[in-house]
Amino acid sequence: MKETTMRKTNYMLAVLTAALAFLLAPFLADEGQAQSRSQTLAITNGRIITVSGPVIPRGTVVVRDGKIAAVGANVSVPSGARVIDARGANVYPGLIDPLTTLGLTEIPTVAGSVDTSEIGTYTPAVDTSWAVHPHSEIIPTVRVNGITTVLAAPRGGTIAGQAALINLDGWTPQEITLVRGAALYAQIPHWSSVSAQAAGAQGTGPAARLARERYARQQLDDLRRYIALARAYGAAKKAAAGSNPVSLTPDVDLEAMLPFLDGGRPWIVPATTDEQIRQVIAFARQQRIRVVIAGAADAWKVATQLAEANVPVLINPQAQPRGRDEAYDVGFTNALVLQKAGVKFAFTSNSAADARNLHFSAALAVGFGLPADYAVRALTLSPAEILGVADQVGSIEVGKVANLVVARGDILDIRTPIQAVIIGGRQIELRSRHTDLYDKFKVR
Repeated sequence: MKETTMRKTNYMLAVLTAALAFLLAPFLADEGQAQSRSQTLAITNGRIITVSGPVIPRGTVVVRDGKIAAVGANVSVPSGARVIDARGANVYPGLIDPLTTLGLTEIPTVAGSVDTSEIGTYTPAVDTSWAVHPHSEIIPTVRVNGITTVLAAPRGGTIAGQAALINLDGWTPQEITLVRGAALYAQIPHWSSVSAQAAGAQGTGPAARLARERYARQQLDDLRRYIALARAYGAAKKAAAGSNPVSLTPDVDLEAMLPFLDGGRPWIVPATTDEQIRQVIAFARQQRIRVVIAGAADAWKVATQLAEANVPVLINPQAQPRGRDEAYDVGFTNALVLQKAGVKFAFTSNSAADARNLHFSAALAVGFGLPADYAVRALTLSPAEILGVADQVGSIEVGKVANLVVARGDILDIRTPIQAVIIGGRQIELRSRHTDLYDKFKVR
């Protein structure tokens, strides 16, 4: 009897110990990661592509407390620093994908693993920094290719919500988030993106198009009214804080709109055709908001207007020709046309799983005339500037977050091995589900 009681006690102690270990694991891991980030790291003998300045043919980057502490040709290695010898390799800033659903989507065909949208037409208070899954199996497959930072954006509705800029290393959503509410993802209603079913029409004839145009105008008027309501709420909030306070009922959605109404933080708006792009430019000018156009397959048709309006775009060189009379390479040359016109642009995957191929897509644009240095900039500093975070990431400069990639060749070349990836000052393990499967089956 006594022996049975002891066995039960030991069993309960084992269960409690296991439970306690499970609960404490994230905190212990956080402490370990904090210690690894506080260590001093030096990348030596590398060809440093700073992006914001001249290339350093052979230099050293010193990382301390998660930030870049020194960079240059004559920088000495601090005593006790851990050294990565980058002799014969290139050192790049971490690549940035400025529009993804990474961390919000795992398996698109499994609804329970997709958390990209909420119910409702206007949900600006939705904040993806609380929804991203740091332990997604997709994240390691992206970062081992040198992508260190992405914008995780919601979908659905006219105003879907706020996108979070995240670093691809950490245990909790809060730990991986670099900037909450970095951009507002929204749709500007246009008849070509309205389905006949939504407009209550049938077929594809003139009557159906008329119904779609009417429905889109109604949706656009609703959006204008919502913006006006948010501005009125902001004015009332200021009045409530003044010398003659007025009663104001808090509204989380209208509150969330305020940082995006003064031309500060950007709206990311998808638009494909030249007609849609012109509409977005006109709407942004009318509403005095700052927009970034995503997709923009027809941007080459309206490059002059985009440059004059100072509206940046996020493009994917793999976009296919849409019209019968369009050349086969319009998607590949889109970036070159924009570059020559003076339009600020960045490359994006607008995806989760495909984010790992971001720089290989950019290489297509280089193959069709875009200078390679422009392509690298469109993967690093340009997206940082477009999102208003160039003071934190996007180039190798003292004081910036230490997101770095050591590549034994051209980062745009699919054959180039990645030697090291540093995110927030911590060197990550170059391992993913893809590498595990490769190691497993190569010995079969």
